[in-house]
This record gives sequence, C-alpha cells and structure tokens, in this order.
Amino acid sequence: FGGFLLANPPQKEEKKDEKKDKELPTVTSLEAGDSGCYVELTYPGGKVEAWYAYFDICDSPILNKKVTFTHEKGNVLADSCMGDPECPDMKEVDLINKVTVVE
Repeated sequence: FGGFLLANPPQKEEKKDEKKDKELPTVTSLEAGDSGCYVELTYPGGKVEAWYAYFDICDSPILNKKVTFTHEKGNVLADSCMGDPECPDMKEVDLINKVTVVE
C-alpha cells in the first residue's frame, strides 16, 4: 500500500501542471500609451484583465502568445496629466515587469 502512495504523487503533479498551463492568459492586445505599455490578457473561459507594463514589454513578440508574467509596484503618469510628459503628477500601479512565452 505504501508503494502505491509513492507512485501517485508524480501523476497528480503532472495533472496539476497541465491544468496550470490551460489557465495561463494569452496576450490579446499591446499598446504603447502615455503612461506605459497597456497589456490586455485573456484567460481561458473569457476573463479579461488590463494591465500596465513597462514600455519595453510592448516591444516584445508576445502578442497572441500564452504567457506567464511577474509584476511590481511602480509609478506612471497620473490620469490628470492627460498625456503631458512634463506633468509632475504620478500614480502607483501594478506594472508587468517580466513576461515569458509558454510554448
């Protein structure tokens, strides 16, 4: 019986990884804006999220790719600036700082 328990965990882990891959978002929009790169992520099942990202993310070949990503707090131009790069107003947001394409 003990051998049976040892044999099952790798199978469960493999299924967990498969499920995790299926839940990864696809980058459905990339747009360089006044405050940063705007990234739209669409998850299986239809959930859509809009994120700010560092400008270099917009230059990455990630459009229509399934991805994993990390993010951090960062400052972007405040909405009240209306795109004026000289405006001193900032707001703190979550910024995508790294994106990895999952094959």
